[in-house]
Amino acid sequence: GLKSMRTGWSGNAVIAEMGGADATMNGKAGAGMVASNNNNLPSPDDAPISELELRREVIVSLSVCAFYILVSSVMVFSNKALAFTYGFTMTNALLLMQMMFTIGLLHFLRDVVHLIDFPRFELSVARSVSPVSFFYCLNAAAALLAVRELSVPSYTMVKRSASLFSLVLEFIILNKRPRVRVVLSLIVMVIGTVIAA
Repeated sequence: GLKSMRTGWSGNAVIAEMGGADATMNGKAGAGMVASNNNNLPSPDDAPISELELRREVIVSLSVCAFYILVSSVMVFSNKALAFTYGFTMTNALLLMQMMFTIGLLHFLRDVVHLIDFPRFELSVARSVSPVSFFYCLNAAAALLAVRELSVPSYTMVKRSASLFSLVLEFIILNKRPRVRVVLSLIVMVIGTVIAA
């Protein structure tokens, strides 16, 4: 995911730290990777971000977070209502419909509205990411089963606690030491989820 971003005044350099690797992109964020930046710093002729641009970036970021919370909450409560109120037990069919809707929506936003951009489907890329896709599908199917069987607060607590377990396993298996801020953020998130549940 996108961890940090610095944009020059002219918009010619955006340095994005994605998954621990820094990359330089031309133009707006998300326009596409061009080359790796050796020193991971903006060029000297780039001026700092103006206060207006910084405010706009913060507002856009908070809007995206709010939209994610809204969509995520609606999905959890809709799935729970389908399972509990209407007795819909075919979670795999629900998962397939949700994924097909997501694919259709993404293509609509790319091809018709031109709001987002992502590469066209390539079989070689699909093959290379198929293990990750398989485990994501297992995760999504297990989540739908959990929503069906657990109460919403319990499901939310289990789901939010998963990040902490991922962090521990990442340290044990990959020997990757997380930053203190990341650990503190996760602890605050888990404590808040436990209190809410």
